Amino acid sequence: MQALAAAYDPSSFRRLTALGVQPGWRCLDAGAGCGTVSRWLADQVGAHGEVVACDLHTRFLREGDCTRLTVVECDLAAPPSLGMFDLVHVRFTLSHMRNRDAALSSLVSLVRPGGRLVISDGADIATQLSPNRGFSTAMLAQWSYLYQSGSEKLYGLSCPDLMKQRGLEDVSLSLDVPPLAPGTAMTSFWKRTFQQTMPAMVAEGYLREETAAVAQEYLDSPDLCDLSVGMATTCGRVPPDGFCH
Repeated sequence: MQALAAAYDPSSFRRLTALGVQPGWRCLDAGAGCGTVSRWLADQVGAHGEVVACDLHTRFLREGDCTRLTVVECDLAAPPSLGMFDLVHVRFTLSHMRNRDAALSSLVSLVRPGGRLVISDGADIATQLSPNRGFSTAMLAQWSYLYQSGSEKLYGLSCPDLMKQRGLEDVSLSLDVPPLAPGTAMTSFWKRTFQQTMPAMVAEGYLREETAAVAQEYLDSPDLCDLSVGMATTCGRVPPDGFCH
């Protein structure tokens, strides 16, 4: 999770800065993970603002939390009464939920009239273009393996339409694709992920053992030069009259 945060935090911070997060805002970081975005938001909203960080499991959120940060353990599809927020942010969470539509509707209902919803999620547009066929095959097998639990590799690209269907306005979409190169955060992330998932993928027939070895060698190579999974960020505004559906 720290590697994932290191890879995508700069882009998230840049998008949220451009959005105009202000001192005094009340923000929700849904599916907060290890809390790097939550703590960054707490710095932006200042002494008169508040950030609520929620996740199904909050064991990574307790240590080092500041006084402006409230941690809540909950299911996003049925969150407790949290009040209304100027900003609701969720990153790399909805795409892994089977009940993502219910969770998205719940998040929309927490945005105050005129407030913003920001969803950053996966858009794996680079895998099939990888110059290393072993790595590409392993990544596609990884997605097939994750589909069992409901994950969707292109979910981030569907978010603009999902927001518009729920009545949000001023919807925008941007894409950030981090590099895979020796020593980068995403290289570390995929190396660790493959170490955890490949034995099961091979055992269950999703991937051949020799292909798994090629993919791991590619990530260890000093000549590694590729692209990782893109992060599609969609921003939408709840109408000033608060009408969403």
